[in-house]
Amino acid sequence: MEIKDNYYITFGSQMGDSASSKAVSPHLDELRQLLYKHFDKIYCGEIDEIAPILRVDGEL
Repeated sequence: MEIKDNYYITFGSQMGDSASSKAVSPHLDELRQLLYKHFDKIYCGEIDEIAPILRVDGEL
């Protein structure tokens, strides 16, 4: 995957425990790669960046 200085879509996460992180992280990494691959340019001047955050807490 190419490393760029700025992306149009960035993705953050907050995991409640290590079990949540182990279960969700592989899927989150795949989602990040897809977003970086398919959304690599700004589509309108009014929006600089889209930055969704995934929060997972508790037992899965």
